[in-house]
Amino acid sequence: MALLVALATGTAAAEVPIPADNAIVVPGATLDGWAPALLEPIDPWGTTGHFLPLINAHYYDCDGCTVTLIRYPRTAGPIFGPCAPFADESIHIGADRILAELRAAVGPSVVSGLSLGAITADAVQRALDADPNAPAPDQVTFIATGDPSRVTPLTTGIGALMPVGFRIPVLGWTVVRPASESIYDTVVVVGEYDPVADFPNRPWNLLAVLNAIMSFNDVHSEASLTVPADIPPSNVVTQTNSTGATTTTYLVPTTELPLAKPFAGILPARVIAAATAILKPIVDRGYSRNDAATGNTAPYLQPKTGLPVLTRRAPAVASVRV
Repeated sequence: MALLVALATGTAAAEVPIPADNAIVVPGATLDGWAPALLEPIDPWGTTGHFLPLINAHYYDCDGCTVTLIRYPRTAGPIFGPCAPFADESIHIGADRILAELRAAVGPSVVSGLSLGAITADAVQRALDADPNAPAPDQVTFIATGDPSRVTPLTTGIGALMPVGFRIPVLGWTVVRPASESIYDTVVVVGEYDPVADFPNRPWNLLAVLNAIMSFNDVHSEASLTVPADIPPSNVVTQTNSTGATTTTYLVPTTELPLAKPFAGILPARVIAAATAILKPIVDRGYSRNDAATGNTAPYLQPKTGLPVLTRRAPAVASVRV
């Protein structure tokens, strides 16, 4: 039985799809708690939704193996339903259940998490790294999609802009960071403009923030349904940490600018195209990853353990012939 926990790693990164004998799938939060009888049957991401077994399915190869869906509260406070558990409690319950599955697993495994499920997978990864009796590095791979606590060479999660240990009262989530020196390989999947996992690191660019907010329904969860072969090589970055483990980030392009999408079918296509040509360069200036293309030299926020630091990229030094 193989457990796959994909969390993107370095140059010797595990190739995707990752071979696994057992796949542990950890879905994200759901609002179905408000009215489960009414909402669950129409929610493809709900407790019995048909999208759940597909979370990151193209990033691992579990042909013929067992896919285990982790049942846990999937809530983050009362906005998810009356008396709904806060995020920290949901994460704790989910992590314990994942660890139980891992302890029973025989062979390589994958842990595939989406959103709140990705944070829960992060908690499992930290627990395994601290456990001297944990499975060997080649027995577990982590896959995290839509993770608000992650910083990658291409993206910044919205939670990463908050200090570690800060508790968001309405959600009951205490901000943490994924393990940077984990012994396990990780695959990170992020939808471009996702307000959760790809928040503008120049948040004063209000157009970029608005565009991110408008992208949520079409980008956040849907990134987990993507095919890695469809992602341009320029949007894939692999890092190797001091333990030799790798983290590979896949930034999934968003083909239609979310700011313009609501007007599709209302305005002529040429008007949408003209508006996109004006708006997209402004939006893209909200992300420092685009600076080479946009020519933007403005400072940006660099996440730290505490508050983020305003950072300016060092200017290129011209070589001088003597």
